Amino acid sequence: MKDRYTFKHSSRVSKYAVKTATKMGLERARIHNLFIASILHDIGKINIPEEVLKKPAKLTDEEFALVKKHPGDGAEMLRQTAYADLADIVEQHHERVNGRGYPFGLKDEEILTEAKIIGVCDTFDAMTEDRAYRKAFTAEYAMNELKQLAGIQYDSAVVEAFEQVLLEEGKIS
Repeated sequence: MKDRYTFKHSSRVSKYAVKTATKMGLERARIHNLFIASILHDIGKINIPEEVLKKPAKLTDEEFALVKKHPGDGAEMLRQTAYADLADIVEQHHERVNGRGYPFGLKDEEILTEAKIIGVCDTFDAMTEDRAYRKAFTAEYAMNELKQLAGIQYDSAVVEAFEQVLLEEGKIS
């Protein structure tokens, strides 16, 4: 109710994530958990003021620090529910394989595969949708960016599986 973009974004991310995980051969129970975690991955944004969420200009350092709290806030919310076992996935979805993500600066194998999948799908969707501060990039452009950062920010196997999903769907050629 607070932010229509985030609702639609989470729905798209979950569809991409499930297809990517299926392509990677994750077992059914993990895919089910990934589906729920990807729907809820941005739930912590409920604590971010609307003027920051929808700001049409570059965020200040203070505003970006607020945004960077959303994975931890979301995880804390989930830890109080029946979805407590999904909290780590939500908390890690902005971690990057080179250790330059947040909130913990985890690297490579320290990051759950499900969080790596959400990270790739989340980035792609954010790039390919209009935002308050810029127009959408093409799917081809976004996929090329992800491929350039494979093994640096994003898990190479995840990027490869995601690319296969987009090729099969005809979103890229």
